[in-house]
Amino acid sequence: MGSINISAGATLAGSGSASGLYGSGTVAPGSAAPGILSATHFDGEDHLGTDFVFAQTGSPIYESPFASGNDVLRLTNAEPFSRDLDANNTIRIFLDVESLSSGQTFRGGFFTEVLAPFDERIQNAAFNFYLRDEEGAYTHRGETYRRYQGPLHGFIRTVADGTGQVMEVTWGRIQSFEAWQEIHFPDPADRDNTEIAGPYGDANGHGMKNLMKYALGLGPREAPTSDHLQTKIDESGRLLLRFARNPIESDIAYIVEGSLDLRIWDVFFDSRTEGETNNSGIHHQVLV
Repeated sequence: MGSINISAGATLAGSGSASGLYGSGTVAPGSAAPGILSATHFDGEDHLGTDFVFAQTGSPIYESPFASGNDVLRLTNAEPFSRDLDANNTIRIFLDVESLSSGQTFRGGFFTEVLAPFDERIQNAAFNFYLRDEEGAYTHRGETYRRYQGPLHGFIRTVADGTGQVMEVTWGRIQSFEAWQEIHFPDPADRDNTEIAGPYGDANGHGMKNLMKYALGLGPREAPTSDHLQTKIDESGRLLLRFARNPIESDIAYIVEGSLDLRIWDVFFDSRTEGETNNSGIHHQVLV
């Protein structure tokens, strides 16, 4: 059987077995419920991505391919990935929970029958996480979700599980810019290059420096959205600024200043003296 070309905008879904997977579309194991799809290998050269649903903490139910609890893409070749994934390979993970807590762990997604860890193969992919939300803007398998933009980070690694290695996501807090660098720039050569990984670096030319992305809860290759930073004029004609904020980050200060003449500046907010977030638990709002 030849490899399956999944074209842009198309999705290969379901459980069962397939040959090699390539193309620029999306692989989504399972159907009405999370399931297990087997393939020989995954070729991300043309930006192939995945959609995984994780409906339970812990491991998938490997012996139940049509109701496995968490989606699994089982890769059977001795070389399960044709190349290392990068920022053009989007891995969307839909979590069937409404909130997250530190220490929560989900296993699923990529699974290889090779016992060696495959962290290096997937660590540079673009991981996007979604939580179940009736008012969310994203729909998958008939359920609605919102993009997760909270203070917790999904730490990704691969671990021995079942008969091979599986992807694992454990939720916790990033508490320093140095920890953020180590997560997002695993190559020491990149971390040593200040133009790439330094506080004023801009790895992909979005125009936003790394220090600001760290403060807003973004990865270095993510573009900010209104979930991270939003400005609007309120009913009184004043500027309302809303931004994502992690209150446990002790190595950064969030300061909002305003000026009528661009010469004299007034401080409207300083996180060093105002410790708590005041909007939805993960955002702060300031009226200027």
